[in-house]
Amino acid sequence: MYTRSGGIRLLAWGEPRRQGVFPHGGWTRLDTLYAGDWDYWFPIPVQLPIHSYMYRDHRGRGQWTDPLIKGHVLQGLVARDGPQRRVYVVTLPPSEDAESPLQPRVVIRLSR
Repeated sequence: MYTRSGGIRLLAWGEPRRQGVFPHGGWTRLDTLYAGDWDYWFPIPVQLPIHSYMYRDHRGRGQWTDPLIKGHVLQGLVARDGPQRRVYVVTLPPSEDAESPLQPRVVIRLSR
């Protein structure tokens, strides 16, 4: 993720195990943020410096996207529990012609 000063900081992505304190997985839908479902983890919106990403199509095959347009990033959130932090990718409802049920939210990078 980008820091406020413009640097990059690495954090653990999501929660791979169901027994952790954070929500399972590495993605969250934007509507769950608006609904307050993440309030317990004091979410902080972040910009993720991703060049491209892989998704699973409807057949379960991994597919890489084309590179993001210069100046665009994925929106993420940092969930917090005491000193622990996890980053999650924010997703939108997929478009009708989407090949994957997970559609990351792409935003224009805000420079600091």
